[in-house]
Amino acid sequence: MRITITESVEPLLELKSPREFAQVFYDILQIHQWLYEHAGILYRDLSIGNIMCRRIGNRVYGVLNDFDVSSYVRDLGLESSKDRRGTRPFMAYDLLSKEWTGEHMYRHDLESLFCIMLIVCCNYRRPNRRADRRPYSNWFLGVDAEVRWRKKTFLLSTGDISTNIQNYFLGFEQWLTTLSSWLRSGYKESLALQEREEREEEEGEVKPFDFATLGGRITYKEMNDLMCSFQDQPLETRPTGGNPNN
Repeated sequence: MRITITESVEPLLELKSPREFAQVFYDILQIHQWLYEHAGILYRDLSIGNIMCRRIGNRVYGVLNDFDVSSYVRDLGLESSKDRRGTRPFMAYDLLSKEWTGEHMYRHDLESLFCIMLIVCCNYRRPNRRADRRPYSNWFLGVDAEVRWRKKTFLLSTGDISTNIQNYFLGFEQWLTTLSSWLRSGYKESLALQEREEREEEEGEVKPFDFATLGGRITYKEMNDLMCSFQDQPLETRPTGGNPNN
């Protein structure tokens, strides 16, 4: 007989206030950074179902669950780690393409965190209560190529996503509009450079661009600076997590 004993944790969508959601999202960012920079592990499957929370007194802590598809950073260049990983609605745009031959980068997971926050704030009117109008519900439908096309349309759109945020989650407007702006400008520059790559290589005029961070836009530092406070009030920076001042 085999017995497994685990601590009691709650699903993400059972949190009780927007600020609790903000703290848990920030905790997940800090956990992800610590795993990557100190333990040498890239998680590779951020989704609503894999984010849990733990309550101790009146405080809530984010918990990252299910490491089945995570990889050691040192192994990311190996063939065995090049399989595209993730849960389709939350996967980064790059990883939804069969033509993607690069590594799974940490900024892909940060893009997944953005997708989680976007879907929670726009498709749910309250915790565990789906909204009548769910603007990103079609990210859950179809094969990779279809979802990728929808995400490309979203990423390159100039529309105001704040109109899709439910009233309960309006405090996330700054986070979501800022992150969508970073992703939009980063992917536009990335796609434009890739289209000109062959011609510029022939002319010797290749413009430097850091694809690993979308031109320095999607990094732990930028994300920490943005997410370390919610509605002008600081969130808790955990001792082993990311430091917004680093």
